[in-house]
Amino acid sequence: MYARVAEDKGELIVKWGVGNDMQCTVGYMLMPQAKNSPVSAIQVFDSVCQ
Repeated sequence: MYARVAEDKGELIVKWGVGNDMQCTVGYMLMPQAKNSPVSAIQVFDSVCQ
């Protein structure tokens, strides 16, 4: 999954259908970027959908 987020940490709601049993929440926390890194750098992480 790719996501663009406004905050450095938070939660995303992942939905694959309409009902409450077809969604979950994924927590994330972005790592600090070096000053010379491109703004659009992609970060990869593993998280459990709860």
